[in-house]
Amino acid sequence: MKSFFSILFFLMLSGGSIQDHPAAETAVGIGEFYVRQGKFREQRRYLEGVVNDPLPGGQVSDRQTMEMLLFERNIVLAGSSIIFVVSAFVLWGYRMKKRNDSQLQQQLIVEKDKLLAEKDLLMREIHHRVKNNLNIIISLLESQSLFSNNGAARAALQDTQNRVHAVFLLHEKLYGSTTVPELNVHAYVPELINHLYESFDFRNQNIVITHTIEPIYLDAAEVLPLAVILNEAVTNSLKYAFPDGRKGEIHLTLRQTPAGMVQMWIRDNGVGLPADYSPAFGKTLGFTLITGLANQLEGYCKIENEGGVVITIQFRPKERRALAGLVSNIA
Repeated sequence: MKSFFSILFFLMLSGGSIQDHPAAETAVGIGEFYVRQGKFREQRRYLEGVVNDPLPGGQVSDRQTMEMLLFERNIVLAGSSIIFVVSAFVLWGYRMKKRNDSQLQQQLIVEKDKLLAEKDLLMREIHHRVKNNLNIIISLLESQSLFSNNGAARAALQDTQNRVHAVFLLHEKLYGSTTVPELNVHAYVPELINHLYESFDFRNQNIVITHTIEPIYLDAAEVLPLAVILNEAVTNSLKYAFPDGRKGEIHLTLRQTPAGMVQMWIRDNGVGLPADYSPAFGKTLGFTLITGLANQLEGYCKIENEGGVVITIQFRPKERRALAGLVSNIA
């Protein structure tokens, strides 16, 4: 049953006036009379009768219009409520997803840093163990050379010991480096040269080794062949370039060009190579190692006489080789 309050509620929702609805106007007018007389219950029964009973003069259509408007308003309110609830759930889900993504990203970053730290620690441990093993090999070679009475055998053992020491020094530097697996050659090469100089007895001979080295960071896989090439070149100059106590100088230059190429020159002002000697057909182990390791670096090697022996090595570092290959493939 419809009540007086339903009529008033409808009028408030619809925003209309009592005059727009004759049935409501009649009901409210009679109702006010009962209110003034203090007969509220009679007013309520009268209004319920007005709304529920057909009224003359087409009042039924007004009641139907009121009910239709009320129904439409209920539909609008229900739809608005559903949209609000759905929007609230969508917003909540978006915020939850954003928060979960942020937490997942932070977790991945933490795990990545942890894995990198573990990898760095593992690499350092590997270099440390290799260094210790190489040190044992150097000690064995040194012991063997001390007990050898053959001069040629002792010289061969000394050369082998220097080669192993070049590798040992590389792993020692890598173990203490903060940029594993890269190494700054400016901190490595001078120490290698000093060891080579001290391994030969030149206290009574004025041979000077100078160097011009730029701070270049190279991968360990590139520093190793470069170190062995340097070891062979300097060793050959110390042994053969200055016979009979001759004074001289060995100069090393290591730099990087603006194009990214690494260039190394080992030059001495000694007696040079024999006139009929060709490094391309030479059978010495030193020159064989130099040319073979230059090919391993995918670089250029040249050995020539120019006021002494000049060895030129030029190669492109690994990262720049990969970049150059990528550019050529795109082109």
